[in-house]
Amino acid sequence: MRSSLSVTVLIVALQLLLTVTVKGQSIDTAKVTLGLKDESLEKAIKKIEQQSSFRFFYRDADVRPLTHLNLTPGTYTIKQTLDTLLQNASLSFRQINSNILLEHKDQQVYYQIKGRVINGGDKSPATNVSVFLSNTTIGDKTANDGTFTLQNIKPGKYNLVISIIGFETFSRVLEVDHGNITLPDIEIFPKTIVLAEVTIHPRTTLNWERNYDWFKEEFLGKMDIAKECKILNPDLLDISYDEATSTLTASSSDFLNIENEALGYRIKYLLTYFKMDNRLSANFHLDYKGSVFFEEMIGTPSQERRWQKRRHEVYEGSIMHFLRSAIKNQMEKDGFRIQQLANYPNPERPPDSLINARIKFYSELKSQSERQLDSLSFWVKRSKLPKTFQKLMPYPLTEQEIIKTTDRPGQYALSCDNDGLYLAYNKHHRYHISDQLKYLDNRSNTENTLINFGSPNIFFDSSGIISNPNCIIFYGAWSRKRVAELLPIDYETPEEMEQGVEGSFLRD
Repeated sequence: MRSSLSVTVLIVALQLLLTVTVKGQSIDTAKVTLGLKDESLEKAIKKIEQQSSFRFFYRDADVRPLTHLNLTPGTYTIKQTLDTLLQNASLSFRQINSNILLEHKDQQVYYQIKGRVINGGDKSPATNVSVFLSNTTIGDKTANDGTFTLQNIKPGKYNLVISIIGFETFSRVLEVDHGNITLPDIEIFPKTIVLAEVTIHPRTTLNWERNYDWFKEEFLGKMDIAKECKILNPDLLDISYDEATSTLTASSSDFLNIENEALGYRIKYLLTYFKMDNRLSANFHLDYKGSVFFEEMIGTPSQERRWQKRRHEVYEGSIMHFLRSAIKNQMEKDGFRIQQLANYPNPERPPDSLINARIKFYSELKSQSERQLDSLSFWVKRSKLPKTFQKLMPYPLTEQEIIKTTDRPGQYALSCDNDGLYLAYNKHHRYHISDQLKYLDNRSNTENTLINFGSPNIFFDSSGIISNPNCIIFYGAWSRKRVAELLPIDYETPEEMEQGVEGSFLRD
């Protein structure tokens, strides 16, 4: 479960207190007359409360250390007073109705998204429509008036998805950063039905079952955990296999309902694209994408303990774990070792321009002496040499060498100067040493991954959400991750959940 009795009582108590509202009051305009000389913040708070209708909420452990405060006697707004008193402290403040909440500046805050969905055809409210943030557990259904509210959202970039049968799926990227979001009306439009020649592939045919088995194996995965993952409505799949190109393609007309008994999630996956290229020349290439929504299953206490344990096992060593660990400067502590796979120009291979020029010169000579043929053969051989060779650097990289901050708050960049990153994970710091690159393709490899970059930087946020996933390629352990091992991007480790209980409030 995501909450405990202590945090629930704290939130309910705070929400009850916040129902008392003093209209027209603002800490930007409400004033107090105050002077402090070597006094504590607790005493300053009491004096502000005595002169105003505001009440403070804080944790004693946060406020008690702040002593020896000074303030020149005078009349100030409450905001001016708190700005002065907390200027060198690790606390921030914010007004919630007639209350003032003091909290750590680096404390995780949560926001909400509100909006209304309407039928683009007749402008009527669209009811019972699924609204969710893709790859999360955050979702809602629209009410009779078409409104929805998504709550408890961490800062970050999300893909808002709105879907209902018979209408085009709406998708929009939203950045949640400095406050709650109220969206303008969102219009969804009925799907246009195009009548065309249809080839029916009955489920009863041998080919359909064969194709479905192939799809399921690649979509859900081949690991043992996939055996506890089941697609409940495979009839929604449109699967076809092109014998000539050895290519399997698939999509779904509506959400695939997937039950993951291993991790305790019900998954709704709107599969828009799936392509498995099994040709030898393609060296097996798989690509799939879609919108996915997670619902936590409710089980017995023992089931939920098992699910939490299995989720954490899947999380450990994952790309999400790695990125979160890197920005916290604890890669080594968490069991990650990162090495640079450097790409060097082959010193024995001349530039293409020279090779092509020499081949052309010797090929066009009218007389082909033995010496000239030898020269032509020499340059042809040079053209077949690899342009670069790779070397795995023997020393581990630090966070500062691969992670950079950007000009956007909360966004980070992962890069390695156009070289690859070889990642090894073991929480006990016992790494596979010999034949590291060859070991990537070993079936028993569950801990080593090679990261190649399709662009100079990969951008991600503090939750480990990559904003340009098409620019990164994995080889090894991460390349074999499938839907059965998929976690929502708002997944929190047991440690993060404990920190949340100690230091978070829900925003009103």
